Amino acid sequence: MIDLMNNKLSKNAVVGFVFLLLLIPVTVSAITKFNSTFETRSQAAPAGAKIYLWPTSTSLSANQDLTVEVRLKTNQILTNVDLVLSFNPQVAEVMGNVVPGTMFNQYVARLVDNQKGLVGIGGRGEANGQGVFASFKIHTKVKGDVNLHCNYLNAGGATLDAQTADYKVQ
Repeated sequence: MIDLMNNKLSKNAVVGFVFLLLLIPVTVSAITKFNSTFETRSQAAPAGAKIYLWPTSTSLSANQDLTVEVRLKTNQILTNVDLVLSFNPQVAEVMGNVVPGTMFNQYVARLVDNQKGLVGIGGRGEANGQGVFASFKIHTKVKGDVNLHCNYLNAGGATLDAQTADYKVQ
């Protein structure tokens, strides 16, 4: 009887061992397929939008005006972009209003606060390609760094690369 149990136990052990041997290649194959599919999807994902200021850098004198363009470049459709830029209000001020660009068919926000050093722009519609999102004119007051940079940026969940400018007043 013990021989019979040992015989059944060894048969079960052999069957279990063979099952494991067959399962390992199937598992490795499934993991490999999953990883290669994931890598392919990651590489094929569209690149995000790039929003940047033009000119990217410049040296200015006190009491000088400069038109700043906020440019947008994307290879995916964006349905909205909301942007808040900040600057040093002791060194520069925004003259007049924010001028809408050509990227969106509707601009819901074009705000300027020279006391706090803020510019807000909101575009709606369908933007794709590259062009001017908006523009505005700054007027320099004294020597220093304008420190014009992005405080807030939202494009409805799309990935954005925000590049700011280096404006110095000498």
